[in-house]
Amino acid sequence: DLAERLGTASLAPEQLQGRAAFRCTSPDYLPIVGPLADAGAFAEAYAALAKDARQVPEVPCPWLEGLYVNSGHGSRGLITAPLAGELIAAWASAEPLPLPRAVAEACHPNRFALRKLIRGK
Repeated sequence: DLAERLGTASLAPEQLQGRAAFRCTSPDYLPIVGPLADAGAFAEAYAALAKDARQVPEVPCPWLEGLYVNSGHGSRGLITAPLAGELIAAWASAEPLPLPRAVAEACHPNRFALRKLIRGK
């Protein structure tokens, strides 16, 4: 539909100029960095949080073994991606985190699933 509305059939590709660029970002503008959990199993394991967000479930998180995400850096990728790589390396090798736990949790990929579960959406 877009191509038809722009009249691309009448354009000569060799005479077109320009460029487009996209940046991967997240809804809260923080990078998405860390291990990923199985979404369905996560919602099932932590269903109690939908009723009371202050609860601390005793069930271990259902991680997807060996799957880590390093994305959503937006325009700050040159600065944040290397530190995010260090963070993933620390998680993967069970070493101390290279930055404060609060920062690591703020960037964790499961934050969206957790918010969705708590807010009941």
